[in-house]
Amino acid sequence: AGFNLAHVILQPLQRKKAGYTTDQIKPVMLFMSTPNALVVPKDSPYKTLDDLLKAAKEKPGSIVLGGSGSQTANHLGVVRLNKMAGVNISYIPGTGTGDMISALLGKHVNGLMTYTTVAKNYANDVRTLAVAPPERLAVLPDVPTFKELGYDIVEGSFRGLAVPPGTPDSIVQKLYEACAKTNKDPVFLEKMGNMGMTPLDMNPKESAEFIAKKVEDYKALLKEISK
Repeated sequence: AGFNLAHVILQPLQRKKAGYTTDQIKPVMLFMSTPNALVVPKDSPYKTLDDLLKAAKEKPGSIVLGGSGSQTANHLGVVRLNKMAGVNISYIPGTGTGDMISALLGKHVNGLMTYTTVAKNYANDVRTLAVAPPERLAVLPDVPTFKELGYDIVEGSFRGLAVPPGTPDSIVQKLYEACAKTNKDPVFLEKMGNMGMTPLDMNPKESAEFIAKKVEDYKALLKEISK
């Protein structure tokens, strides 16, 4: 089955009756991420991330960013930015990415903490101030990462494949090898890249370690939100 981070971590942390715990998920592979992207309307007065943060510091609470839901990768991205930049940017959760694009283009928010897919597919309508992968994206070569701007923010939605608990490791390994082969297909990689997605190749052990690290990371961020 397919799974999504941060969803499979945050849901059990926030809901006692989620029906599962994150450690019950046995990952086969994390194969793709959709990094966060901070976008503003094309005609926004904010040309750079520094412009936006200066405005947020000069008038605390004046900058409002939308995103796809509460306690999502978008929401956590704003929490991280507020903490690292020492600002108080407000966050408005929507019911999905599509709704928030309408809010942005209608000037109901100053910008969006959204995904690189939006930055790529709505390039004619938005200006992307920063993206949150470890390195710049080939499809958005002129857009800086948060890291190179001085903010250690690597955040987004991570997608993978998992099997039921108790599945033999030998089967998990075979599934991983088959998935990894597909994930190296040039046509598949090109399609993912053109949509603003970032290919990953984390084997079962690497995926489990990454998820465990994210659990602790998100626990700390949820404490920030509760403040």
